[in-house]
Amino acid sequence: MTAPVGSPPEEFVEPCAVGAEWNETAPRPTLLLLETRLVAVVRLAEPESESSAPPETRATDRAAYGLIVFDRCQAFTFGPPGDTELANHRLFARGLEASAAHTVPRSSWAVELGAPDLTHFVLTFSSGTLECLARSVSSGRRVATLEEVLAHIGSWLS
Repeated sequence: MTAPVGSPPEEFVEPCAVGAEWNETAPRPTLLLLETRLVAVVRLAEPESESSAPPETRATDRAAYGLIVFDRCQAFTFGPPGDTELANHRLFARGLEASAAHTVPRSSWAVELGAPDLTHFVLTFSSGTLECLARSVSSGRRVATLEEVLAHIGSWLS
């Protein structure tokens, strides 16, 4: 069956490598908007040997964090559904997976906002879903406390 003339093509999602991987136990990401850059700070999946140790036996509160930077962000949303309710997301039946990064190649959201040249990114977490329209995405990794990571990002403003 073909779509009616003038109707948008059906949306679908594709996996996207953002340079950071998290798991279903990762806490809610910390989001910072710096002018036209959206930064998502996510706790990365830990090696099995570390994650099996009870938190009170760890030497410090340092952890591996991924800094996912969306360049030239025009719009973003963060909220439900989280991984356990992901079946309620409109893109679930079109390839959306839990605790993963995706793109939406034929995004109706990008067209609706008059930005068909931007990429629609969808990142799913246990606590919610981040959707962002941006030019590109890059990432970095830091082993530090969350406060140190946020201070590092703050230095980008100077």
